[in-house]
Amino acid sequence: MSEKGYNQEEILQKLHEVETLLSRGQTKQQIAHAFGISEETLNLWRKEYGRIPTDQTNRLNDLEQEDVYAQRRMYHLAKWNEFFRARGAIGSDTSLDSTEELMFQMKSILQDMAADKQSVLLASDSKSDSMPLAETPTTPQTNDSKSDSMSTEMSMPPWDNSNNMAFLSLLLRSWWILLLTTVVAAGAAYFYADSSKPIYQARSTYLIVPNEDLGDSETLSSLNPLNEFRATYAEILQSSQIYDLAVADMELENVSQYRRRAIVIPESNVLQLTITGPLPESTAELANRIGEEAMEYSGQIYRVYDVLILDLARPPDSPTNSSPIQMSIIAGFLGMGLGLALVFLRWQLETFLRDLSDTA
Repeated sequence: MSEKGYNQEEILQKLHEVETLLSRGQTKQQIAHAFGISEETLNLWRKEYGRIPTDQTNRLNDLEQEDVYAQRRMYHLAKWNEFFRARGAIGSDTSLDSTEELMFQMKSILQDMAADKQSVLLASDSKSDSMPLAETPTTPQTNDSKSDSMSTEMSMPPWDNSNNMAFLSLLLRSWWILLLTTVVAAGAAYFYADSSKPIYQARSTYLIVPNEDLGDSETLSSLNPLNEFRATYAEILQSSQIYDLAVADMELENVSQYRRRAIVIPESNVLQLTITGPLPESTAELANRIGEEAMEYSGQIYRVYDVLILDLARPPDSPTNSSPIQMSIIAGFLGMGLGLALVFLRWQLETFLRDLSDTA
């Protein structure tokens, strides 16, 4: 048998084909005859260059199969290109023959793609079934895949029983964090509330009625609408002029600490004056004084409506701001929640570092 001459690169390629053919059941004699060499030359090649490892052979087979799949994809793209060109060439032709032709082409392309996909799935299934479990190759993770998996584990920790027990154990070991955040928050809130001055609130209400001495209510309303008078009287109760007249004879200290607000109760003729200040008696007295001064002032300029006192302001029994004990209790619960959040973050960090050390 006349033997052909091969260089080193061709010999390596032939050795790869030899391993593939041997795995398919062919004999060395048949392979040597197909290559045009003797069986002794084939054995010499395998002895000199060594056998190609099985994993490399499988990888080369996978690459060849992927190349075939890539060629098939290019073929499908070309067919789709022809399909869309044919569709554009038909243009406005909506006859039944042209439409059926396009539908037939599209159906054939989809069937061809489905057949290729089914062959890929069958090949992968047969490969996984024929490969022993202990010899199943594992693709090494790259840095990107490692970082993606670690970020997924960091963002979504597995909440199984072992992790729950680990978190509870860490919670028991981190009792001092919960105690510290609770005590600091409760103590800070208590001292802040205790150092703050109490604020008292007093209210007086007034009723607007038509002046019956000047005529019936419908005639008076047409002369001066009631809505305008209610808004005007609310502004009079809040005016600085009325406020100065009210505090002139009271000898109030820290006048700037008192606040006033007047509102019209919706769907009624009732106005409400609210005064807030540091002293309960002075707050109630100021509310009544402002109401008296406003009634006297409005009676001089508006005679269509009368303003009557509905309820006088009374000294409040307790301040409106929370007591130091209430503030400390609320702040203590918030501090405990902050401590639990810190323990949870610590548990996540420890889990992430442990997984990082295991994957390193």
